[in-house]
Amino acid sequence: MSVTVARTAGFCWGVRRAVDLVLAEIKRGRGPYMVYGQLVHNPQVIEALAERGVSVCEDPCCMDGGTLFLRTHGVTLDEKESLEGLPVRLRDLICPKVKRALELARKMDGRGYDLVILGDEGHQEVRAISSYAGDGSHVISGPEDVDHLPELEKPFLLSQTTQDTEVWERSVARLR
Repeated sequence: MSVTVARTAGFCWGVRRAVDLVLAEIKRGRGPYMVYGQLVHNPQVIEALAERGVSVCEDPCCMDGGTLFLRTHGVTLDEKESLEGLPVRLRDLICPKVKRALELARKMDGRGYDLVILGDEGHQEVRAISSYAGDGSHVISGPEDVDHLPELEKPFLLSQTTQDTEVWERSVARLR
């Protein structure tokens, strides 16, 4: 039997980058090592990193040294501010595509747009984007939620980076 593996199988490049950076940091020996939340949504990766001494930390305020990695899905503005004052070495592993969404949310909010974020409201990435988008942002999970939005003068649609393209297209069409 022949098995063909899709060219796109495996980690996205943002996750590969994050895991590689964690492994490189471990070689430098500046532990203990902790990740603020789960680095990625992959139990095998989390377990493999734990075997190398990398713990998941939900409340890093008690850390008094070592290296704290920021998860690939981003952190809220409040989280970022509180983490910067800790006596730890911060390593930012936020996916560059997520960072771009965060920067765009802040920029468009500053320009007076009504930000609508397509994604899973409970997902860390969407919570992070929402914090950069300001208090007036709205989260939708798909085109069916568009009718429940208030009247928007200058709508601007952003998306969770892992959102399905078809759901995106249907949401855009519904917003229009």
